[in-house]
Amino acid sequence: MNNPEEIALTPENKNIIHEWTIEQVESASKPNFGKVFVTAPYLLALMGDVSSRDVLELGCGNGFWLRMLARTGARVTGIDLAENQIEAAKNWDDPNTQNIDYRVGDVSTAIDLQEKFDVAFFEHVLLEIPTKEGLENAIQNAANTLKPGGSLIISDMHPFAPSSRPDNLRIAEDFNYFDSAAPFEIQSKRMDGEIIYYKDVHWTLGDITGAIAKAGLKITDVIEPLPSENDVTQYPEELSYRLTHPMAIMFKAIK
Repeated sequence: MNNPEEIALTPENKNIIHEWTIEQVESASKPNFGKVFVTAPYLLALMGDVSSRDVLELGCGNGFWLRMLARTGARVTGIDLAENQIEAAKNWDDPNTQNIDYRVGDVSTAIDLQEKFDVAFFEHVLLEIPTKEGLENAIQNAANTLKPGGSLIISDMHPFAPSSRPDNLRIAEDFNYFDSAAPFEIQSKRMDGEIIYYKDVHWTLGDITGAIAKAGLKITDVIEPLPSENDVTQYPEELSYRLTHPMAIMFKAIK
């Protein structure tokens, strides 16, 4: 599984990371086990009550989280680089979430948003940004959109995940934790059983927390979410490895 020849990721071809092919867009429309049973409970708890609040998702993809938040009464905006993802989000057949404001833009360079938000968040987006400059730009851009006292929430792969070498990651044999932007492939198993691989990059704990501090934000929470015992019992093959491998991490920071 962890054969470097299988992933063939080098500094020269990092630009292939997350081009969002038609197959990936279609697959992403179906949530995976981690998103449903691990990310969702913790992410929504960190946000708290967002009813009648202004929420921005940076790297919103097909709008999965925005639709969920819109149903709770939040005023939501999403921005994403992949136009086919935004198109998929706009075409989603859900009459209860047709008022979501979708924009196309690169969160790792500059975003043109005049509005200010109570909450801004990234969900598995930082691992798609292939440069340290882009990582810092993305977090600074998010901070710039916040109202005073607003919250930034980051949900992403745990920086220690590649080092623990779980079976759902393809990692080069010479992987070094301290090698920022080291490429790898991650397997995503959907609820219907479909499996697809995405090409991503690794960021250290220092890379992420340093970017948050550089943006002038104060970290108030760091969480390492785990599946519940009931969910592991129901889906042992898909979730039990998360009890021993550090797969997810979340940060909450205040402006």
